[in-house]
Amino acid sequence: MAFHWIMTLFAVVMSLGGIVDARQHIQHGFEIESFFVASHYLLYAGWILGGAALVIQILRRRRAGKSLHEWLPKGYFLSLLGFLVFGLGGGVDMTWHEIYGFETNLEAPVSPGHTLLVLGAGLMYAAVIFHGAYLQKQSPHRFAASLNRLNLPTILSTIAFLTALLWPTWFLDPFLVDFPSGGVTASHVYAYGIFDFGNDTANAVALAGVFLMTLLTMPAILLPLHRWRMPPGTTTLIVAGYTALRATVGNAYIYLPAAIGAALVGDLIWGWARAGGEQRLSSSTPYRLIAFAVPFAQYGLYFTMIAVFLKAQTWSVYLWTGAVFTTAVFSLLMSYLLIKPTNSGVDALLYRFRILEDA
Repeated sequence: MAFHWIMTLFAVVMSLGGIVDARQHIQHGFEIESFFVASHYLLYAGWILGGAALVIQILRRRRAGKSLHEWLPKGYFLSLLGFLVFGLGGGVDMTWHEIYGFETNLEAPVSPGHTLLVLGAGLMYAAVIFHGAYLQKQSPHRFAASLNRLNLPTILSTIAFLTALLWPTWFLDPFLVDFPSGGVTASHVYAYGIFDFGNDTANAVALAGVFLMTLLTMPAILLPLHRWRMPPGTTTLIVAGYTALRATVGNAYIYLPAAIGAALVGDLIWGWARAGGEQRLSSSTPYRLIAFAVPFAQYGLYFTMIAVFLKAQTWSVYLWTGAVFTTAVFSLLMSYLLIKPTNSGVDALLYRFRILEDA
Protein backbone atom coordinates (compact mmCIF):
# COMPACT_ATOMS: atom_id res chain seq x y z
CA MET A 1 0.00 0.00 0.00
CA ALA A 2 2.86 2.41 0.72
CA PHE A 3 4.13 2.20 -2.86
CA HIS A 4 0.56 2.56 -4.16
CA TRP A 5 0.09 5.77 -2.18
CA ILE A 6 3.51 7.10 -3.25
CA MET A 7 2.59 6.64 -6.92
CA THR A 8 -0.80 8.26 -6.25
CA LEU A 9 0.97 11.27 -4.73
CA PHE A 10 3.21 11.67 -7.76
CA ALA A 11 0.20 11.30 -10.06
CA VAL A 12 -1.44 14.17 -8.19
CA VAL A 13 1.74 16.26 -8.42
CA MET A 14 2.02 15.65 -12.18
CA SER A 15 -1.64 16.50 -12.68
CA LEU A 16 -1.28 19.74 -10.70
CA GLY A 17 1.81 20.55 -12.74
CA GLY A 18 -0.18 20.17 -15.95
CA ILE A 19 -2.88 22.48 -14.59
CA VAL A 20 -0.29 25.10 -13.55
CA ASP A 21 1.27 24.97 -17.02
CA ALA A 22 -2.11 25.26 -18.75
CA ARG A 23 -3.13 28.18 -16.55
CA GLN A 24 0.12 29.99 -17.26
CA HIS A 25 -0.42 29.78 -21.00
CA ILE A 26 -4.17 30.43 -21.10
CA GLN A 27 -3.98 33.34 -18.66
CA HIS A 28 -0.74 34.94 -19.80
CA GLY A 29 -0.07 33.81 -23.35
CA PHE A 30 1.93 31.27 -25.31
CA GLU A 31 4.94 33.35 -26.24
CA ILE A 32 7.72 31.76 -24.19
CA GLU A 33 11.41 31.69 -24.99
CA SER A 34 12.57 28.50 -23.31
CA PHE A 35 11.48 24.95 -22.57
CA PHE A 36 12.88 25.40 -19.04
CA VAL A 37 10.24 27.58 -17.40
CA ALA A 38 8.80 27.54 -13.88
CA SER A 39 5.41 26.23 -15.02
CA HIS A 40 7.11 23.01 -16.21
CA TYR A 41 8.95 22.28 -12.98
CA LEU A 42 6.08 20.73 -10.99
CA LEU A 43 5.01 18.55 -13.93
CA TYR A 44 8.48 17.16 -14.55
CA ALA A 45 9.23 16.85 -10.83
CA GLY A 46 6.27 14.50 -10.46
CA TRP A 47 7.49 12.50 -13.46
CA ILE A 48 11.07 12.22 -12.19
CA LEU A 49 10.04 11.28 -8.65
CA GLY A 50 7.52 8.76 -9.95
CA GLY A 51 10.22 7.20 -12.13
CA ALA A 52 12.62 7.10 -9.19
CA ALA A 53 10.00 5.30 -7.09
CA LEU A 54 9.54 2.72 -9.86
CA VAL A 55 13.29 2.10 -10.14
CA ILE A 56 13.71 1.76 -6.36
CA GLN A 57 10.80 -0.67 -6.20
CA ILE A 58 12.27 -2.78 -9.03
CA LEU A 59 15.71 -2.90 -7.37
CA ARG A 60 14.24 -3.84 -3.99
CA ARG A 61 12.15 -6.67 -5.38
CA ARG A 62 14.96 -7.90 -7.58
CA ARG A 63 17.30 -8.11 -4.57
CA ALA A 64 14.58 -10.00 -2.72
CA GLY A 65 14.73 -12.69 -5.41
CA LYS A 66 11.43 -11.87 -7.10
CA SER A 67 10.91 -12.99 -10.69
CA LEU A 68 10.66 -10.43 -13.51
CA HIS A 69 6.87 -10.24 -13.53
CA GLU A 70 6.91 -9.56 -9.75
CA TRP A 71 9.33 -6.62 -9.87
CA LEU A 72 6.39 -4.23 -9.70
CA PRO A 73 2.96 -4.60 -8.07
CA LYS A 74 0.00 -5.60 -10.24
CA GLY A 75 -0.71 -2.97 -12.89
CA TYR A 76 2.43 -0.94 -12.38
CA PHE A 77 4.36 -2.15 -15.41
CA LEU A 78 1.96 0.14 -17.27
CA SER A 79 3.32 3.00 -15.16
CA LEU A 80 6.84 2.11 -16.24
CA LEU A 81 5.71 2.27 -19.88
CA GLY A 82 4.03 5.61 -19.19
CA PHE A 83 7.22 6.94 -17.59
CA LEU A 84 9.20 6.09 -20.76
CA VAL A 85 6.56 7.53 -23.09
CA PHE A 86 6.43 10.75 -21.05
CA GLY A 87 10.22 11.06 -21.26
CA LEU A 88 10.03 10.54 -25.02
CA GLY A 89 7.32 13.19 -25.20
CA GLY A 90 9.48 15.67 -23.31
CA GLY A 91 12.36 15.08 -25.73
CA VAL A 92 10.07 15.42 -28.75
CA ASP A 93 8.52 18.57 -27.30
CA MET A 94 11.90 20.21 -26.70
CA THR A 95 13.18 19.23 -30.16
CA TRP A 96 9.95 20.38 -31.81
CA HIS A 97 10.31 23.79 -30.17
CA GLU A 98 13.89 24.09 -31.37
CA ILE A 99 12.87 23.33 -34.96
CA TYR A 100 9.47 24.98 -35.31
CA GLY A 101 9.27 27.35 -32.35
CA PHE A 102 6.56 27.39 -29.68
CA GLU A 103 2.91 26.66 -30.38
CA THR A 104 0.24 29.28 -29.77
CA ASN A 105 -3.48 29.15 -28.96
CA LEU A 106 -5.27 26.22 -30.65
CA GLU A 107 -1.94 24.66 -31.70
CA ALA A 108 -0.72 24.00 -28.16
CA PRO A 109 -3.20 21.33 -26.94
CA VAL A 110 -2.68 19.13 -30.00
CA SER A 111 1.06 19.39 -30.69
CA PRO A 112 2.79 15.98 -31.10
CA GLY A 113 5.07 16.51 -28.11
CA HIS A 114 2.22 17.51 -25.83
CA THR A 115 0.14 14.55 -27.01
CA LEU A 116 2.96 12.16 -26.09
CA LEU A 117 3.22 13.83 -22.69
CA VAL A 118 -0.52 13.34 -22.17
CA LEU A 119 -0.26 9.69 -23.26
CA GLY A 120 2.64 9.00 -20.89
CA ALA A 121 0.99 10.75 -17.96
CA GLY A 122 -2.32 9.01 -18.67
CA LEU A 123 -0.64 5.59 -18.61
CA MET A 124 1.00 6.39 -15.27
CA TYR A 125 -2.35 7.46 -13.83
CA ALA A 126 -4.10 4.41 -15.30
CA ALA A 127 -1.59 2.12 -13.59
CA VAL A 128 -2.76 3.39 -10.20
CA ILE A 129 -6.36 2.72 -11.23
CA PHE A 130 -5.53 -0.80 -12.41
CA HIS A 131 -3.74 -1.61 -9.16
CA GLY A 132 -6.81 -0.29 -7.37
CA ALA A 133 -8.89 -2.80 -9.34
CA TYR A 134 -6.56 -5.55 -8.10
CA LEU A 135 -7.00 -4.38 -4.50
CA GLN A 136 -10.77 -4.31 -4.99
CA LYS A 137 -10.72 -7.97 -5.99
CA GLN A 138 -8.75 -8.82 -2.85
CA SER A 139 -11.08 -6.91 -0.47
CA PRO A 140 -14.32 -6.05 -2.31
CA HIS A 141 -16.40 -5.31 0.80
CA ARG A 142 -13.80 -3.07 2.43
CA PHE A 143 -13.13 -1.32 -0.89
CA ALA A 144 -16.81 -0.48 -1.38
CA ALA A 145 -17.84 0.15 2.23
CA SER A 146 -16.86 3.81 2.56
CA LEU A 147 -14.16 6.26 1.52
CA ASN A 148 -10.91 4.89 2.93
CA ARG A 149 -7.18 4.48 2.24
CA LEU A 150 -7.91 1.48 0.00
CA ASN A 151 -10.12 3.29 -2.53
CA LEU A 152 -8.99 6.93 -2.30
CA PRO A 153 -5.97 6.34 -4.61
CA THR A 154 -8.41 5.11 -7.27
CA ILE A 155 -10.52 8.25 -6.93
CA LEU A 156 -7.51 10.60 -6.96
CA SER A 157 -5.93 8.88 -9.95
CA THR A 158 -9.26 8.97 -11.80
CA ILE A 159 -9.30 12.74 -11.33
CA ALA A 160 -5.70 12.90 -12.60
CA PHE A 161 -6.59 10.65 -15.55
CA LEU A 162 -9.48 12.92 -16.51
CA THR A 163 -7.23 16.00 -16.44
CA ALA A 164 -4.99 14.19 -18.95
CA LEU A 165 -7.85 12.90 -21.10
CA LEU A 166 -9.42 16.35 -21.29
CA TRP A 167 -6.15 18.14 -22.07
CA PRO A 168 -7.03 18.90 -25.74
CA THR A 169 -10.40 20.43 -24.77
CA TRP A 170 -9.29 23.76 -23.28
CA PHE A 171 -10.98 25.59 -26.15
CA LEU A 172 -14.11 23.39 -26.25
CA ASP A 173 -15.20 23.05 -22.62
CA PRO A 174 -18.41 25.14 -22.21
CA PHE A 175 -17.58 25.66 -18.53
CA LEU A 176 -14.36 27.41 -19.57
CA VAL A 177 -15.41 29.05 -22.83
CA ASP A 178 -18.97 30.10 -22.03
CA PHE A 179 -20.27 30.90 -25.50
CA PRO A 180 -23.96 30.68 -24.40
CA SER A 181 -23.43 33.69 -22.11
CA GLY A 182 -21.58 35.70 -24.73
CA GLY A 183 -18.34 35.01 -22.88
CA VAL A 184 -19.08 36.43 -19.42
CA THR A 185 -15.99 34.72 -18.02
CA ALA A 186 -14.06 33.64 -21.11
CA SER A 187 -13.93 37.06 -22.76
CA HIS A 188 -11.64 38.23 -19.93
CA VAL A 189 -9.15 35.37 -20.42
CA TYR A 190 -6.13 36.00 -22.64
CA ALA A 191 -6.24 32.83 -24.74
CA TYR A 192 -9.96 33.04 -25.41
CA GLY A 193 -9.64 36.47 -26.97
CA ILE A 194 -9.33 34.70 -30.34
CA PHE A 195 -13.07 33.93 -30.31
CA ASP A 196 -15.94 36.00 -31.64
CA PHE A 197 -18.66 35.31 -29.08
CA GLY A 198 -22.29 35.23 -30.11
CA ASN A 199 -22.17 34.10 -33.74
CA ASP A 200 -23.42 30.80 -35.17
CA THR A 201 -19.92 29.34 -35.44
CA ALA A 202 -19.36 29.94 -31.73
CA ASN A 203 -22.70 28.32 -30.93
CA ALA A 204 -21.81 25.27 -33.02
CA VAL A 205 -18.49 24.96 -31.15
CA ALA A 206 -20.33 25.25 -27.83
CA LEU A 207 -22.81 22.51 -28.79
CA ALA A 208 -19.94 20.25 -29.82
CA GLY A 209 -18.26 20.98 -26.48
CA VAL A 210 -21.36 20.06 -24.48
CA PHE A 211 -21.63 16.70 -26.26
CA LEU A 212 -17.90 15.96 -26.24
CA MET A 213 -17.32 16.73 -22.57
CA THR A 214 -20.23 14.49 -21.58
CA LEU A 215 -19.08 11.56 -23.72
CA LEU A 216 -15.52 11.85 -22.37
CA THR A 217 -16.36 12.17 -18.69
CA MET A 218 -19.38 9.94 -18.07
CA PRO A 219 -17.49 6.62 -18.56
CA ALA A 220 -15.12 7.65 -15.75
CA ILE A 221 -18.17 7.94 -13.49
CA LEU A 222 -20.24 4.96 -14.63
CA LEU A 223 -17.56 2.27 -14.95
CA PRO A 224 -16.05 2.53 -11.43
CA LEU A 225 -19.53 2.47 -9.91
CA HIS A 226 -20.59 -0.57 -11.92
CA ARG A 227 -17.40 -2.61 -11.76
CA TRP A 228 -16.12 -1.84 -8.26
CA ARG A 229 -19.24 -0.70 -6.39
CA MET A 230 -17.45 2.46 -5.34
CA PRO A 231 -18.49 4.04 -2.02
CA PRO A 232 -20.97 6.92 -1.66
CA GLY A 233 -19.44 10.28 -2.46
CA THR A 234 -17.25 8.95 -5.28
CA THR A 235 -19.08 10.77 -8.07
CA THR A 236 -19.04 14.08 -6.21
CA LEU A 237 -15.33 13.78 -5.42
CA ILE A 238 -14.38 12.90 -9.00
CA VAL A 239 -16.49 15.64 -10.60
CA ALA A 240 -15.55 18.27 -8.02
CA GLY A 241 -11.89 17.33 -8.42
CA TYR A 242 -11.46 17.61 -12.15
CA THR A 243 -13.90 20.52 -12.64
CA ALA A 244 -12.25 22.57 -9.87
CA LEU A 245 -8.80 21.96 -11.35
CA ARG A 246 -9.97 22.97 -14.80
CA ALA A 247 -11.85 26.00 -13.45
CA THR A 248 -8.58 27.41 -12.11
CA VAL A 249 -7.19 27.50 -15.64
CA GLY A 250 -9.81 29.93 -16.92
CA ASN A 251 -11.06 31.50 -13.66
CA ALA A 252 -14.40 29.81 -14.39
CA TYR A 253 -15.35 29.16 -10.76
CA ILE A 254 -18.81 30.61 -11.24
CA TYR A 255 -20.04 27.45 -12.99
CA LEU A 256 -18.72 24.97 -10.41
CA PRO A 257 -22.09 24.71 -8.60
CA ALA A 258 -23.64 23.29 -11.78
CA ALA A 259 -21.09 20.48 -12.04
CA ILE A 260 -21.03 19.70 -8.32
CA GLY A 261 -24.83 19.90 -8.05
CA ALA A 262 -25.17 17.36 -10.87
CA ALA A 263 -22.63 15.08 -9.17
CA LEU A 264 -24.68 15.21 -5.97
CA VAL A 265 -27.71 14.09 -7.99
CA GLY A 266 -25.64 11.15 -9.20
CA ASP A 267 -24.60 10.31 -5.64
CA LEU A 268 -28.21 10.45 -4.45
CA ILE A 269 -29.14 7.90 -7.10
CA TRP A 270 -26.12 5.79 -6.14
CA GLY A 271 -27.15 5.93 -2.47
CA TRP A 272 -30.60 4.69 -3.45
CA ALA A 273 -29.02 1.88 -5.48
CA ARG A 274 -26.78 0.77 -2.60
CA ALA A 275 -29.75 0.80 -0.23
CA GLY A 276 -31.35 -1.83 -2.46
CA GLY A 277 -28.48 -4.25 -1.98
CA GLU A 278 -26.78 -6.38 -4.61
CA GLN A 279 -30.05 -7.08 -6.41
CA ARG A 280 -30.46 -3.42 -7.31
CA LEU A 281 -26.74 -2.89 -7.92
CA SER A 282 -26.70 -5.82 -10.32
CA SER A 283 -29.56 -4.30 -12.28
CA SER A 284 -28.74 -1.78 -14.99
CA THR A 285 -31.35 0.65 -13.61
CA PRO A 286 -29.14 2.87 -11.39
CA TYR A 287 -26.51 3.20 -14.13
CA ARG A 288 -29.08 4.22 -16.73
CA LEU A 289 -30.53 6.76 -14.31
CA ILE A 290 -27.10 8.21 -13.50
CA ALA A 291 -26.12 8.27 -17.18
CA PHE A 292 -29.16 10.40 -18.00
CA ALA A 293 -29.57 12.46 -14.82
CA VAL A 294 -26.00 13.71 -14.29
CA PRO A 295 -25.52 15.48 -17.67
CA PHE A 296 -29.18 16.59 -17.65
CA ALA A 297 -28.71 18.22 -14.24
CA GLN A 298 -25.26 19.57 -15.05
CA TYR A 299 -26.23 21.44 -18.20
CA GLY A 300 -29.70 22.26 -16.95
CA LEU A 301 -28.09 24.04 -13.99
CA TYR A 302 -25.42 25.57 -16.24
CA PHE A 303 -27.92 27.23 -18.58
CA THR A 304 -30.17 28.20 -15.68
CA MET A 305 -27.26 29.96 -13.98
CA ILE A 306 -26.47 31.85 -17.16
CA ALA A 307 -30.11 32.92 -17.62
CA VAL A 308 -31.17 33.61 -14.03
CA PHE A 309 -28.05 34.61 -12.10
CA LEU A 310 -25.89 36.12 -14.83
CA LYS A 311 -28.84 37.30 -16.96
CA ALA A 312 -26.65 36.72 -20.02
CA GLN A 313 -28.38 33.90 -21.92
CA THR A 314 -27.79 34.41 -25.66
CA TRP A 315 -29.23 31.07 -26.79
CA SER A 316 -32.88 30.54 -27.70
CA VAL A 317 -34.97 28.31 -25.49
CA TYR A 318 -35.02 25.75 -28.30
CA LEU A 319 -31.24 25.64 -28.47
CA TRP A 320 -30.37 25.39 -24.80
CA THR A 321 -33.17 22.98 -23.83
CA GLY A 322 -32.29 20.87 -26.87
CA ALA A 323 -28.64 20.80 -25.79
CA VAL A 324 -29.58 19.67 -22.26
CA PHE A 325 -31.93 16.91 -23.40
CA THR A 326 -29.77 15.70 -26.28
CA THR A 327 -26.59 15.35 -24.22
CA ALA A 328 -28.51 13.38 -21.57
CA VAL A 329 -29.89 11.05 -24.25
CA PHE A 330 -26.42 10.63 -25.79
CA SER A 331 -25.06 9.71 -22.37
CA LEU A 332 -27.89 7.23 -21.80
CA LEU A 333 -27.25 5.57 -25.17
CA MET A 334 -23.52 5.39 -24.46
CA SER A 335 -24.27 3.57 -21.20
CA TYR A 336 -25.51 0.62 -23.29
CA LEU A 337 -22.02 0.30 -24.76
CA LEU A 338 -20.46 0.40 -21.30
CA ILE A 339 -22.91 -1.67 -19.24
CA LYS A 340 -24.70 -4.79 -20.45
CA PRO A 341 -28.52 -4.71 -20.25
CA THR A 342 -30.05 -6.86 -17.53
CA ASN A 343 -33.33 -8.74 -17.48
CA SER A 344 -34.56 -6.59 -14.62
CA GLY A 345 -35.31 -2.95 -13.93
CA VAL A 346 -35.53 -0.46 -16.77
CA ASP A 347 -34.15 -2.91 -19.33
CA ALA A 348 -36.74 -5.58 -18.53
CA LEU A 349 -39.06 -4.34 -21.29
CA LEU A 350 -36.33 -4.95 -23.86
CA TYR A 351 -36.36 -8.61 -22.86
CA ARG A 352 -40.12 -8.85 -22.47
CA PHE A 353 -40.71 -7.77 -26.04
CA ARG A 354 -37.70 -9.82 -27.23
CA ILE A 355 -35.80 -6.75 -28.38
CA LEU A 356 -32.93 -8.30 -26.44
CA GLU A 357 -32.26 -11.93 -25.58
CA ASP A 358 -29.50 -13.54 -23.59
CA ALA A 359 -26.97 -15.34 -25.80
